[in-house]
Amino acid sequence: MIVEGIVSTLDQSGSAHLSPMGPECGVSPGRFVLKPFQGSKTLANLQREGTGVFHIMDDALILAQAAVGLGSKIPVETAQIVRGWVIPGACTAWEFEVEQLDASQNRSRISCRVSKEHNFRTFGGWNRAQFAVMELAILYSRVGILLREEILAAIPSLEVLVQKTAGPKELEAWNLLNGALRERLEKKR
Repeated sequence: MIVEGIVSTLDQSGSAHLSPMGPECGVSPGRFVLKPFQGSKTLANLQREGTGVFHIMDDALILAQAAVGLGSKIPVETAQIVRGWVIPGACTAWEFEVEQLDASQNRSRISCRVSKEHNFRTFGGWNRAQFAVMELAILYSRVGILLREEILAAIPSLEVLVQKTAGPKELEAWNLLNGALRERLEKKR
């Protein structure tokens, strides 16, 4: 099972690097697998540090900010067990240590062990607008992998979900991501 959320890792200066990511969970208790792409900052940080924090979120705006590189706007606190950063706005956070890292493929495979679990509040689930923001964040991360036409063709059906079910936070998240995505696509032309 894939659980979408945000991974925080330490960048070279010790600051938080935040990246939306969906690890494979449920393989065994207290363990999960991350699969960042080659060349990603998350992969480089995990290779160097060997620790991070995975966050289960229900806040589409935090997800959108992390996706477009505005992680510095997201409040973080020092992790308790590992060297890293916890987003207190998350529902749940798992401080983790890397047990095994295989970077031989385009998508690396990183086996992680949970060192500490934080339960800040109950996960409220995702409504359709939040889901659309998450899918748009995935499209944003795939610029350069997917065809421009594929990405543009996917946006209208997601936008309908936002128009029907978004609150102010989801609307702000959608507009932030949609603008950043279209700007990124124009640069790739």
